[in-house]
Amino acid sequence: MDQQAQPRRRNHLPVTIAVVVVLAFVATLPWACRDRIEPDRRYPTAAAARGAPDAGEWVPAFLPPNATDIYERHGVGRRFVRFSADSAALASMAATLPRIDTVEVKRIPLPTPGWSEWWPISPRTLQSGQRKQIQVHRIDDPRDRGYVAIDPRTLRAFYWSVPARAGAPR
Repeated sequence: MDQQAQPRRRNHLPVTIAVVVVLAFVATLPWACRDRIEPDRRYPTAAAARGAPDAGEWVPAFLPPNATDIYERHGVGRRFVRFSADSAALASMAATLPRIDTVEVKRIPLPTPGWSEWWPISPRTLQSGQRKQIQVHRIDDPRDRGYVAIDPRTLRAFYWSVPARAGAPR
């Protein structure tokens, strides 16, 4: 009796799983990149920062004209800027902004730009003993809505934006 060889069934499950994983990755890529943060940029002076090609998008209006050693990183709806200025310029800037008391500072939203040597501010910084040394001010200007932390010991200021509230003017 001649038995015909039965065709062997192939297991397509591993290939199907691989295709589904690749398609899922490709489909979620735009979502994963939506809050992409640009690389760090450094400018020696405020004039150089304001002269950057996309300066209008990230240079805060309150940046003192004599600011130096400016670092920035920005992405969709987020900006982080560190700069140095003399004590008179920092005091003048601070005088125009509402100061946040040390108790309220603990409730401030403080995202981080990811790892950066130039950005030492974190929620822990603002909640530790350093919070008594660092002056934190709110910026209500719709263009620059966010916070600036001024460290009078190092003559540095750290600005971070916060997204506009739903229904709030931009």
